[in-house]
Amino acid sequence: MPHNLLISGGWAHDFAVTAPLLAACIDDSQTLGLETTIVTDLDQATQQLMTQNWDLITIYACWFKMSDARYSAEQRAQWARETSEEFRGALDECRRRGVPLLAVHTAPICFEDWDGWQSWLGGTWQWGTSFHPAPENLTVQVVGDSPIVAGLETFTVFDELYSNLAVSSEAEVQLVSPGARVGDKAEPMLWTHVSGSSRVVYSALGHDQVSLKNETHRRIIRRSVAWLMGASPEVVIAA
Repeated sequence: MPHNLLISGGWAHDFAVTAPLLAACIDDSQTLGLETTIVTDLDQATQQLMTQNWDLITIYACWFKMSDARYSAEQRAQWARETSEEFRGALDECRRRGVPLLAVHTAPICFEDWDGWQSWLGGTWQWGTSFHPAPENLTVQVVGDSPIVAGLETFTVFDELYSNLAVSSEAEVQLVSPGARVGDKAEPMLWTHVSGSSRVVYSALGHDQVSLKNETHRRIIRRSVAWLMGASPEVVIAA
């Protein structure tokens, strides 16, 4: 049975509720037969990465240094994190071995003290430039040709519109949203990327359980996992 490590936890999200929903969606494929283990802090994650070989890594967390002036000393004391050499080395070893990566919602905010993370992910949050409005009904449109999005119609999901992310020229944007207001530019909602032999999917969706219970969003997650695991296009589309 292939095993997925879901690294979660962190600032400003109810990961205790949403991470199990994401895990259940990832594991909801009889064809792939994945089993997900959830960890909620970086020390736990480091231990798991160093003691077991994983077939998929999922990052659905909000761990970062919180150096921006908007954060109080109390908030930093509880939520700020820097990555250890052991953590970075263990994750980078996964990338070198070609372990696929599923990155969800807050993942580009994470690990900003490690350049290798944004290189693997194919994009990053830009402090002072990136932002998001309050959650709203987002229109999501297909712009790519990956089997992950094949045949999908434009759909609506209640979520945050992550805006002005820095996206690598090597990443391939598959879904975008123009937001709810006329004149909003289209923002990438999902991209695919390949780093070495490691396949990557990043989805900006997934702020809360409303988004993770949206049936089209769940289908996209299942298809993303199937593509990451190297399934044929027919299996991806059927996921």
